[in-house]
Amino acid sequence: EAGGDKAKSWLTEKLKNHKVRLVTDVEQVDKYQRTLAHLITETKEHINVQLVEQGLAAVNIYPPNLLFANELIEAGKRAELAKRGIWQQVDYAVIPVDKLGKEGHSGWIRLMGKVAIIRSSRKFVYLEFSDFFQARIEKKWLPLFPDIDNYRGKSVEVRGWLNKNRGGFSMLIRHPSAIKI
Repeated sequence: EAGGDKAKSWLTEKLKNHKVRLVTDVEQVDKYQRTLAHLITETKEHINVQLVEQGLAAVNIYPPNLLFANELIEAGKRAELAKRGIWQQVDYAVIPVDKLGKEGHSGWIRLMGKVAIIRSSRKFVYLEFSDFFQARIEKKWLPLFPDIDNYRGKSVEVRGWLNKNRGGFSMLIRHPSAIKI
């Protein structure tokens, strides 16, 4: 991802000669067997929050892992508002849904468009922006979200990774922090 080298350099320097503690949440590893944890220094600095606050990382909340979610979301809002780090890079600028090409986009992306249709399947609720793009929310996480019908007809920004889907693209939205009206 864009900005990754700078984040790695900052992290390497920050943790040099420091002891750290890993604080895990509900899930301790992801589907790739990577450890999921918050990094806390011996002086009680929350490194994950600092990375986000410095604009060196974007917030991605994955329920059921909600430990420190509010702190991370607030740090992300402050960094984005101040245009620190990644938030001043063109790679992190919002792209209108209708400008998304047939090749899609690799990596994390912010898309903006109007929600035309809201539909439901057995497992998901879909926010359809066009025939070419939809965002989907797993029904089991709907209690975390405000009333989904409030998105209908509104210009909405969604954040995450694109998946190819029937000649178009979709994006899995895991937490309300990945949607902005």
